Amino acid sequence: MWPWFSLILGSLLVGVLIGYHRILPEKALVLSDKITTLGLLVLLWAMGAQIGANDQIINDLGVIGTKAVFLAAGGVAASIILVAYFEKLTSRKSRLEKGGDNL
Repeated sequence: MWPWFSLILGSLLVGVLIGYHRILPEKALVLSDKITTLGLLVLLWAMGAQIGANDQIINDLGVIGTKAVFLAAGGVAASIILVAYFEKLTSRKSRLEKGGDNL
């Protein structure tokens, strides 16, 4: 498990550094966004297929379904709140760096 975790975390960190230092041209970033979306769709499809093929999960869906809905809704809500907060924070920082804040 650890070698995979290290590979995934290392890849993420390299990607962050490449993005932070703006090494890639704009076209590559647009392509990267499309590849990320496609990869996410494939991942969700594969997860759905694995869940659908697992008889125990299907049989226990009524029990775990309610918990899963609340966990998923909480995760989505927290993500939206945090993204909105950080977007506001970074946009304010950007305005301050450009020479003023109208707040």
